[in-house]
Amino acid sequence: MALKNPPENIAIIGAGMAGLTCATSLQLAGPKITVFEQSFHPGGRMSVFRKQGHEFDDGLQYFTVQDERFQWTVDAWLDEGVVEIWDGWCVDLEAGNFLRREASAPRYVAIPNMSALGSHLAGLCQIEYGCRVTKIVSCEQGWILQDQFARNLGVFDRVILAIPPRVARPLIEGLSSTLEEGIAHVSMTHVWALLLSFDEPTGLLFDAAFVAQSPLDWIARNNSKPKRGVQENWVAISTPEWTERYQQYSQQEIRSLLLQAFYEAIGGIIKEPTFQELRYWDDAKTIQTLDADYLYDADKGIGLCGDWCLGTRLESAFLSGLGMANEIIDQT
Repeated sequence: MALKNPPENIAIIGAGMAGLTCATSLQLAGPKITVFEQSFHPGGRMSVFRKQGHEFDDGLQYFTVQDERFQWTVDAWLDEGVVEIWDGWCVDLEAGNFLRREASAPRYVAIPNMSALGSHLAGLCQIEYGCRVTKIVSCEQGWILQDQFARNLGVFDRVILAIPPRVARPLIEGLSSTLEEGIAHVSMTHVWALLLSFDEPTGLLFDAAFVAQSPLDWIARNNSKPKRGVQENWVAISTPEWTERYQQYSQQEIRSLLLQAFYEAIGGIIKEPTFQELRYWDDAKTIQTLDADYLYDADKGIGLCGDWCLGTRLESAFLSGLGMANEIIDQT
């Protein structure tokens, strides 16, 4: 469906799943879309970390599907060879004891790493990388965006912020009471990711685990995922509660504590890692959601979307971006 009166320009701030979904959906309807991304790669937590020949999915570990709209899209990605089903053996784990966890739905991963999905979607969009939007100014023609160097990025009829509330709040201050009040209660928290590489297989019988009674929430053998190579690489994700409690600790202390937690979870030290790296993720888990697909001020032409609207899952981000795009199409 094409826009009846296509706006000249629509700006989308953020090139994660919500922003990319919104951008690609709107482009089909006709307007010119420009995505502004502060980092130098798309995807947000659909991320890969590379160093010294090692490679890890250090953010999003996998995704599942519940909504048929997302399933249609995932089926297309499967046909295009962008994602595959991950058949790794997943368990519930506590202090070395584990029980098989039956999967209620297939677990999907992008190939050859999680960042590939963001790159695939970004190839369909016009994206300005390394561009951090620091100010949104209302004008007679719509909205003017400025970057970190106080440069004007253009005049836009509509602006969509596909970023976490923490980042959005200072940008929308004084611009829309609808948006400010709407996200006042939304909160997110952060986590650490410990990346470990071993010269030889660890011998662990499982590929991934939801960890109980531990500083860790999740561990996964990265090389058990499709197209990941053979080197024994593990990713260990901390719980939000533990991360909050130890936020004043140094990275060296955090790394040591999480490595100890990894060994305690699997039942003891089996091998020493030959490579370790620590990654920090802000806004990784949603504590209090918006409880709506998106938030849009139709009178002013400015809106918010993101996984935090509905939860933390990749599907949440997709549905939020899709809903935002459909709202704009319906409003014009």
